[in-house]
Amino acid sequence: MKMKKSQVKIKEISHQKRRARYTIKLDNGDVFGISEDVLLTSGIASGDTIDQDRIDEVLNLEYKSKIYNSALHLLHYRTRSKYELTSRLLEKDYPLSAVKSVIEQLESMGYVNDRQFVKAFIRDSVNLKKMGPYGIRNALQRYKVSSNFVDQELEAIYHEFPIPSIIQSLLDKKKIQQNKKLDKQTLTRLINFLKRKGYFWEHIEPILIEKGLI
Repeated sequence: MKMKKSQVKIKEISHQKRRARYTIKLDNGDVFGISEDVLLTSGIASGDTIDQDRIDEVLNLEYKSKIYNSALHLLHYRTRSKYELTSRLLEKDYPLSAVKSVIEQLESMGYVNDRQFVKAFIRDSVNLKKMGPYGIRNALQRYKVSSNFVDQELEAIYHEFPIPSIIQSLLDKKKIQQNKKLDKQTLTRLINFLKRKGYFWEHIEPILIEKGLI
């Protein structure tokens, strides 16, 4: 014979001083807090009779809501890759299964999108920092994004902003004059600077020759 689960009555639902938070009081003396979103999603109301399974369900919704809001807080500052966001949430000691569920929800909503992350990262790296392909690839390694996304977006950005024109803008910033050969020390410093920016010698040499610097 199946035993009937014990039930309790929701004695009171009161609004907390904190905005969009509510306190749930049960007639057995238990008390817990939930967000307004969870209150509306769960559909519970004062006077309802619920069992422990229903309470656990509401508390699980609250837990996922907490993880979701933590994720949105991180995304508020800048876009993040799926791997990075997952890692940051796990650092808060949230369980992996719950984090994965929230990440999937955010992906379905378009808030987490590795392709868009890569595109924005590369565009900012080129427009703001004048970075070369090698430097960008290295910088993106920590975010564990698809190499296919990186290849495709690098090709697109350097089609829009050709590498020779970007290197030329760096030379202009350094006030390097054309058709004026550089001494060995200055040339070495310039080459090392461009390599640190992420350009290969195959990108650098043709510009130096074309501009009459070597």
